[in-house]
Amino acid sequence: MGLSDRGKLALLGVCLTACLSTFWTSMGGGSLGTLQPSIDELCIKAHKAVRSCLDEPGGTNSGCNALLRQGSACESAVVQAYRKINMGGCTLLLQNAGLCQTEWCSSSSSKEECDNECKAVRTALSACERHIVEEHFQSAGLSSDGTFK
Repeated sequence: MGLSDRGKLALLGVCLTACLSTFWTSMGGGSLGTLQPSIDELCIKAHKAVRSCLDEPGGTNSGCNALLRQGSACESAVVQAYRKINMGGCTLLLQNAGLCQTEWCSSSSSKEECDNECKAVRTALSACERHIVEEHFQSAGLSSDGTFK
């Protein structure tokens, strides 16, 4: 004797609930990990140029305007790049890094085990991150160090 339609629906509901509870539990707080832009690190050369220009006597004149635009363009490119990284550019790698962090670094594993198991994932994520940042630098007319070409 087979299941009635009502029994099939009940079984489907139980399976769906079990799958979703596993999904919600694995999300660890309900959100996907994101990377925060390190504007100070990525635009360090542009920021140093602006600071040195503004520190000179008469540094607030129009001679610094190009450097200020350069710093602003660098910051804007970094923010846009990280928006792309977090919204779809590197999401699979972000998930893998979060999973590795949870499984190997948050448990009773040693730091050495954590580093060994997660090194490849972190390297791939870093490469993806750098690639997207450089794409945005190029589209903004900047070199890979965040300064105008």
